[in-house]
Amino acid sequence: MLRACGILAAAVISIFVACLINSGHEDARSHVVEIRYSKFPDLDVRVAQDTGFVLVISPKVGHVLDASWLAEWFRQESVWLEEAFFKHGAVLFRGFHVPSAQAFEEVALALTPDLETVYLGTSPRSMIAGTSYVHTAADFEPHRTVPSHLEMSFRDSPPETQIFYASRVDQWKGGETPLTDFQAVWETLSLDEAFRSKFQAARVKYIRNMDDCSSTSQLDPLVQKCWQRMFRNKTEAMQKCLAESFDCFWDSANRLTLTNLQPFVR
Repeated sequence: MLRACGILAAAVISIFVACLINSGHEDARSHVVEIRYSKFPDLDVRVAQDTGFVLVISPKVGHVLDASWLAEWFRQESVWLEEAFFKHGAVLFRGFHVPSAQAFEEVALALTPDLETVYLGTSPRSMIAGTSYVHTAADFEPHRTVPSHLEMSFRDSPPETQIFYASRVDQWKGGETPLTDFQAVWETLSLDEAFRSKFQAARVKYIRNMDDCSSTSQLDPLVQKCWQRMFRNKTEAMQKCLAESFDCFWDSANRLTLTNLQPFVR
């Protein structure tokens, strides 16, 4: 089972990591007892003692550290970072000067040089101008909730690294990015022997439906993206379905259904 978080850009499975780089708004959970690390003289590195989930890294008071500094730090400390990812499940970089999507891409490529451009999920997303890999998390209305999930868990090889970027607060009520420790979820649920016996060796069937782009359903802002926004044509769709072990078919309304099986735990 994997520790996992949220949604956005990536590479390719062992652990899911959310690496958030933002403008430095304070975390309200100041009452949590924390463990602090002193390995890096320019950085404040801490984690909640009770769970060990989510390592928070910030510049020390009085230090201004920009995207180029952070990118070089990623390259120099790649071994330590990988160990931190596996130990804590998610890493939050807070308070660094990363002013644009282009600067974020520089940082992301230093962390994961082989970022992917292919997205097979059904949430609508848009590429950010001036970048090759950065896109919106989801093009839904602000009130829409995206529940916690394992990113593209329907794939044989889901992303092993997820990298988020937040530079502007558009609304102060709602809009949080929840991070879920699915390893802890599984460990808690599997304490029930009947549950563990039922699901440990079970498989999950994924069924995803994508309307034709000309369908009137596309006028509904809650409807997920149409299949032509994922594939250029049916030939490309069938090639990708074969490569990903999806069963794909179109109904009389040209609606595409994709189905496949994956282990419940891996």
